[in-house]
Amino acid sequence: MMLRRSEGAIPAQPSPKRRIIACRESLHCWRLPPRYRITATSYPDLPLAEARRDAKRVQGELISTVMLPGSLPKLSFDEARERFLKDSAKRTKPKTHEEYERLLKKHFAYKTTLSEITRQDIMRDVSALSAKPSIEQHAFVAIRTMMNWCVRHGLLHASPVPPLRYSTKSRSRILTDHELNVVWERAGQVGYPYGNQLAQRSSTSYRWQ
Repeated sequence: MMLRRSEGAIPAQPSPKRRIIACRESLHCWRLPPRYRITATSYPDLPLAEARRDAKRVQGELISTVMLPGSLPKLSFDEARERFLKDSAKRTKPKTHEEYERLLKKHFAYKTTLSEITRQDIMRDVSALSAKPSIEQHAFVAIRTMMNWCVRHGLLHASPVPPLRYSTKSRSRILTDHELNVVWERAGQVGYPYGNQLAQRSSTSYRWQ
């Protein structure tokens, strides 16, 4: 795909809020800060869905080059993590905060400054957990949440975490009637409180949280 910068377009002083808009016009154009605009091919040569994907890619390239002058605070990853966790303790539920703290301290350790962490660094640590898909997904969400927080608080210009999505698989097996009867009987033997809870959940198909 050929990209061109509109004639006379020069980088202006960027505003605090930067965004790219995929225009629903005859031309797919992406608007950035004042006097900076990129235009792609005409519709229908480039479908709107592809234009949006390309807009995100171009945005990342510009953010890392001409769009973001200025320096960042030189924080280590550990310092940034502690700031995030301190704020998380105030905003999130205790269980969520504990999970963030456990995952970030166990699976992510970087000796460089926060701004020097790359996408390759993040994906190396996330991919190392691929043998345990559930842990991999939760660790990815934790580091993504932290890095997005760092962007909002001016510690990073852009998050190094890639926009991945994890798909969940439907269960291939459920308990048989006989197995449910065994669970019910065992719950009665255990009694209050956990036996009663188990019996209630097994009879109503309520999932444990």
